[in-house]
Amino acid sequence: MNTLAVYFIRLGLGFGRGMIFCGCLVKNNLGRAMEKQFRAENKPERKITMSIDMYTVWQKLAYLIVHKTTLWLLFVLLGTALASWRLAVVLDKHNARQREAALARKTAVGYAATAVILWLLSVVLG
Repeated sequence: MNTLAVYFIRLGLGFGRGMIFCGCLVKNNLGRAMEKQFRAENKPERKITMSIDMYTVWQKLAYLIVHKTTLWLLFVLLGTALASWRLAVVLDKHNARQREAALARKTAVGYAATAVILWLLSVVLG
């Protein structure tokens, strides 16, 4: 009967102070003993710390840089840098817009640097 009760517990048919199965009431102590046995048999496994394989990460990154950096991506990045630089020139003409002009210049430099770095990496890695 004990094995049958553990089997019913494993099926999820009940825990608690008393459990009904097969038309009879299992006493509190027997129910607690079965819970302890079930928990002892089904202890969660220890979590293993995950180590990152840097070689695999580098290979995936190199693949993505080489295969996803297209001429159109470089055109878009350089076009955005050019538009941002032009915005900085226009904002520079307005005396009250110096902070926005500086931000537009920084954005233009960022886009241009990204385009150059991606192009160089795709040439070197490809």
